Amino acid sequence: MSSRTPMDPIEPWQCLTRRDIIEKVSEHTGYNKESVQKVILDFFQTITDELERGVKRIHIRPYFHIDVKIMPERIQYSLKTKAKYILPARPYVRMTPMLHFNTAVGNENMHFRNNRKQIEKRLALKEKRRLAMLANPPEKDLDTD
Repeated sequence: MSSRTPMDPIEPWQCLTRRDIIEKVSEHTGYNKESVQKVILDFFQTITDELERGVKRIHIRPYFHIDVKIMPERIQYSLKTKAKYILPARPYVRMTPMLHFNTAVGNENMHFRNNRKQIEKRLALKEKRRLAMLANPPEKDLDTD
């Protein structure tokens, strides 16, 4: 059992564990820890099953996407015997964080590969939508029957 509570700040040398995530989600939603743990484990098992089935890309917007890439065949030499080995092509999994995670750590440029125009365009669009909502709030239906 960990000595810190889920709301304690995390030091740079600490990592957030699955148990911490389960405790935080449980406190935030009010569900018991067993249910939250089952949902989280099922979530990752679903991703694993889809990758085993052959899916090449999984999007979890706006957080991250998972790609299956192919590392090309390459030649490796033994330093001791000077023998030449051919390493076959093999797949590997790559998880790329999207804008939501990058802005959380202060790097909003990462998602657009430092394309400033796209970032400014997206932020301007968000601001335009926000101002439109403030100018024309949705009408509430007040039935007083």
